[in-house]
Amino acid sequence: MRVRPAHPFPDPLIDWREIVTAAVLSLLQTRATNAVRDRRRWSTLALLALCLGWSGNRATAQAVEASATPTSAVDVTAALKSASAQVAATKGLAGAERQAALISAASVYEQIVETHADNAIACAEAWFRLGELRRRLTKLGEAERAYAQAVALDAGRFGERGWFGVAQMQRRQERWDDAIASYRKAAAVRGTTARAHQARAWMGRCLQRKGDLGGAVAAFEQALELTTTPKRILELCNLLAKTRLAQGDLDGAEQVLSRAEAAVPATGPDAPKLRAALDKMSARKALQRARDKATGAVEDAVDVETSRAAGSGGALPLVYLVPTP
Repeated sequence: MRVRPAHPFPDPLIDWREIVTAAVLSLLQTRATNAVRDRRRWSTLALLALCLGWSGNRATAQAVEASATPTSAVDVTAALKSASAQVAATKGLAGAERQAALISAASVYEQIVETHADNAIACAEAWFRLGELRRRLTKLGEAERAYAQAVALDAGRFGERGWFGVAQMQRRQERWDDAIASYRKAAAVRGTTARAHQARAWMGRCLQRKGDLGGAVAAFEQALELTTTPKRILELCNLLAKTRLAQGDLDGAEQVLSRAEAAVPATGPDAPKLRAALDKMSARKALQRARDKATGAVEDAVDVETSRAAGSGGALPLVYLVPTP
């Protein structure tokens, strides 16, 4: 923090009284030829004393400020900036050149967490950035550990982002239960953010992948209860409807799609985009295919029975004369 004096006179760190005393003695030793010259000399010397005192105070303040900033803090800030610049320089690179640049930037962050372990704030930043780089290098286990370190050191800044990163790495390793638990922690940090919404959606996807369709339905339903944003509702309804289809519940899937349609406003600046997104929902096409398949199966069964009846001269059973839905 910059040290400032409370008034325009220097603080006790500078012995300004000696300056004023010397000025007065100098004045008394000089004979003035007239009163005007006396007044000018007094004004000049008083101003000089004030300026000298103020300059001394400012120099002292700057010295105090400089001594209050540890060299290690300056070093770690410079190191973080250097690593960030190296990461930015990887944009546009490809292949081995990109790989080498990412490894070089990661090594700077690794050095920061080793040499500045006593600086929790800086290390948390370095661990998180290191996790991002290791993710890009597909070092999934190492990235997971780096994200977790960032959360441990500074949960206030990196709780949501860190747990989400941990969950993403666990999911990519197909550790479904671990990923679900970590997504749950990420979603609980703030609850209503875009990342929390993503975490809840990924929880449902992980439950799908592990074969727990009932759990996935419950996860998507809960996520829908916690959002009112049309775009997010469409995304969740698409996932939920496809899960219903995987369960063989065609009517349930259709109800979910109706819910999605109700979320699209009739007017407004976002209405055209939302309507286009609704029309492109993959669950709508999947439901139509499921309906066609079910109808085709019934028609095939009717054709088989018709052929049998024609061959035997018998009548077609009454159940097959009922129109199919």
